[in-house]
Amino acid sequence: MAILFTSKILNNILEEHKNIFSRLRDAENLGEQYRREIIESADALRNSKVIKILKGKAVEEISTYNEDFCVKELREHGFFTIADLYQVSLEEISSVYGMTEEMAQSIKDTSIEMFNKELKEVKITLSIDNKSRVTTDLVQSITKYKKSLNYIKEYRGLIIDNSDFIYSAMDDVDISQNMIKWMFASKDRKQNAQESYEYLSALLTGDYGHRAKDIMKGLERTKSISQEQAWEEFEKDSILFFSVLEDVYYSIFNIEDAVYGLPEDLAKEIEGESLFLEGLHCRLRKYQEWGVKYILRQKRVLLGDEMGLGKTIQAIGAMVSLRNTGATHFIVVCPASVMENWCREITKHSTLPVTRIYGKGKMDSFNSWLENGGVAVTTYETIVNLEPQNDFRFCMLVVDEAHYIKNPLSKRSQSIKRISKKSDRLLFIAGTALENRVHEMIELIKMLQPDIVRNMDCVISLSKASQFRKQIAPVYYRRKRDEVLTELPELIENEEWCVMSQEEEEVYENSVLEQNSMSIRRLSWNIDDIKNSSKAKRMLE
Repeated sequence: MAILFTSKILNNILEEHKNIFSRLRDAENLGEQYRREIIESADALRNSKVIKILKGKAVEEISTYNEDFCVKELREHGFFTIADLYQVSLEEISSVYGMTEEMAQSIKDTSIEMFNKELKEVKITLSIDNKSRVTTDLVQSITKYKKSLNYIKEYRGLIIDNSDFIYSAMDDVDISQNMIKWMFASKDRKQNAQESYEYLSALLTGDYGHRAKDIMKGLERTKSISQEQAWEEFEKDSILFFSVLEDVYYSIFNIEDAVYGLPEDLAKEIEGESLFLEGLHCRLRKYQEWGVKYILRQKRVLLGDEMGLGKTIQAIGAMVSLRNTGATHFIVVCPASVMENWCREITKHSTLPVTRIYGKGKMDSFNSWLENGGVAVTTYETIVNLEPQNDFRFCMLVVDEAHYIKNPLSKRSQSIKRISKKSDRLLFIAGTALENRVHEMIELIKMLQPDIVRNMDCVISLSKASQFRKQIAPVYYRRKRDEVLTELPELIENEEWCVMSQEEEEVYENSVLEQNSMSIRRLSWNIDDIKNSSKAKRMLE
């Protein structure tokens, strides 16, 4: 035990532990620094887009705000666009010949007003095909931030798990620092000090010390992430970048409807719903989190988001959250053509076990799922023959392509209705717009929440009115791509002209002689060898 008094080993050990604790504060400060860089880079990107727009607006447009503006004099002085006026100082505008101070101020204020108007409309877009200094800065900042978050989370967990024991051990060995206290200390206190010293020493050379050093090195590496590395990360998972940007700087997306079309009272209820997403292997966009909360809160609903907004992921997210709160059995009913996709998506994006119930061994698979739980994926045709015990209840029944059961008299509709009575929750999914086919929508809502249909007045006449959407909001939720994915660029259509190959010309001439219009329309795809298809070659290019 004398080593505690005669060497610097103990002091070094204590300093190392204190350094590990203080480095956590440094790590969190680094995370905040990256967060600020994201905001600054996003603002710079948005501002650059607005400047580009204003550069396309001739200085004459400022006269639409005030006819008395001296447009001719502004041009003569070198101000050709609204951007020119916005980017210079008030003094430079005042220097224009014949310009009064009051007029210069008014022109400057107008250019700022035009800038702010465009700022509210501009979209934040990121694309691997459209790199620039400002987009690269933003992608690089997001990469550093999201990488640092993982390290900071791991670091924080490491400290939380061990700090109480470490502080207690440090208090125990403190007595050994004072010779007088040590001489008069009891045998037990000396024993505690010895054991605590050994504990602190072992921590630094064990898993705790190694993990702390690895995390510190990882955080250091985030500082040197290159532009190329950042774009590579973006190309792997661009959705994650927009999710991070939403978390850090949501207002940058200029989404006016923060509750995604829900009535205010319902939105407050949805917002308060808790999510438990441990075991979900992907990050949800903000609108997707709302969708999952809506599914969980309302229990029996029709999710009608446009194609491409991740309805499958939202369904998986809901099942994961329910699983984490004790639910065990889920079943997905879908067309046979998408069954494999459901199995693949569930396995890829979650830790939920999947059982495919289809074909010859369907009953064995069904019984195995009843015994073990997880997600059963089956088809409309198969569900007709599946009948669990009377007292069995599903935690959630998910019905994909729900318009398949729009006819209440069909066998598949009746099967879904029968089995839905054994389910605590019911989720219908339909990517096609149902507002224009009100009768079909009503049939689906009847199966979900019949009370809503009974309380509807003049359903058909309301179908194109805003109050109709409000009335069905508790059961039908639909978002459009341009409402929630504002980062998508405008659609660009390019016509690509192709020269027919010799084989295509022969097919075309024969089709014309035979007056086969369908063959003419399929030209390039109905030749014997696709390698000779001019359109296929252009698509590959």
